[in-house]
Amino acid sequence: MIAVLGPAELAMAVAAAVRGELVVGAADDEGLGGPIEEAASSAAELPLPVRACVVAAADPAEACARVRAVGGALRDATVYLVGTPTDVTAEQWEQAARVWDAVPARDVDELAERLTGIEVRGTPVNGRRGRRRPGAPDEAAWREWLSASPKRRGLPFARRPQPGRLRRRDEAGLDAAIRRPLDPSCRIAVASPKGGVGKTLLSFLLGSVLAHLRGGKVAAADANPDFGTLADLVDSRVPATISDLIRDRPRVGCDLADFLTATETGMTILAAPQDPVEMGRVGSAGFLAVDQMLARSHDIVLYDCGTGFLDEITQCALAQADQIVLVAAPQLVTAKIIINAVAHLEATGFDLERTTVVLNMIRRGDHVDGERLRAALSVSQRSDSIVEIPYDARLARDIDLGSFRYSELSTATRLALKRLAAEVVGRLGVARTELVGRR
Repeated sequence: MIAVLGPAELAMAVAAAVRGELVVGAADDEGLGGPIEEAASSAAELPLPVRACVVAAADPAEACARVRAVGGALRDATVYLVGTPTDVTAEQWEQAARVWDAVPARDVDELAERLTGIEVRGTPVNGRRGRRRPGAPDEAAWREWLSASPKRRGLPFARRPQPGRLRRRDEAGLDAAIRRPLDPSCRIAVASPKGGVGKTLLSFLLGSVLAHLRGGKVAAADANPDFGTLADLVDSRVPATISDLIRDRPRVGCDLADFLTATETGMTILAAPQDPVEMGRVGSAGFLAVDQMLARSHDIVLYDCGTGFLDEITQCALAQADQIVLVAAPQLVTAKIIINAVAHLEATGFDLERTTVVLNMIRRGDHVDGERLRAALSVSQRSDSIVEIPYDARLARDIDLGSFRYSELSTATRLALKRLAAEVVGRLGVARTELVGRR
């Protein structure tokens, strides 16, 4: 299958130039003709694997990144960029396309040549080296079926909702789940036994989604004992830290504004001191005092914990948490560490119903043994117990440059974060009911 992201006219031109193969475009799914993040998400939901994804975008680097991030039907697709910018030479454009792992084509005619001239592992196909057999019979039949009249192809499918509409309906359901009422002072600890899995960024994004949709008071506190960077994800931050709040506690009431960094979604951040020795002086008593102050003035408090479970502050955060978000990278070796971490939590008496596992920063081609993770969590019948968050190159760039805007999150990333937030809020409801009177 060839998926064309862009105007319906482009898809029609590609279909006319590449005979005998299924070409799907905006005429088949309106989402494929929308903004690149919506188009890539729609293509990822196509029912057949896409071998070629054709893009004509104003920002080709972003377009390539979006296609790589969404997975699904695009997981193994080759990206083709149609058109050449006027301000670069053909040679420069070829070099840029290689950097983006894409294939450039000046126009549809050259695109057709490249689409039908792909070598399959260097072996001749149909007696002609470098020529690929036209689309498989099932793809050609599907194209013919799509082109048929609604009566001929069957009423139920003819009336099926477009993927974009289904996605909007699903997103509305997620929003409603995230907004469900909660008891006040819910705590969420974001933790991992493994470093480098994107835990701090995930804490920031999860808090942003909760604050944006719930409209209540959400705080994220940096509980990392070693050089915490949570507040550094905001381009303009308050210089005060947890240590300052503890020191000034006698004169501080419920107004913590002088100690918290505000973000665009309404979430606030309490920074950690950059000196690990100073953070060590906070200790369990200081952390519990901060926890109480934050809980009095906020509906939800997130703790971005350090790597591992055994430092004093992380132990306090886990003990106070109504819900733990356990973060893993999508590699089998990390999955094994997470399984051991789950076993550790269970051995120490922690209720696994209060745990959500996140496979973070999933790139194209990543594989993780989700069944083993589900079995370890003893919830193998609940496929939504493990939430997947895709790697988003643009998001990483915007965070690094200090230009992040919640409203500019890609569709795939936004939906994944909302699925996580809905899972957490749903489990918070269970956790709060079970924990009444326990503390």
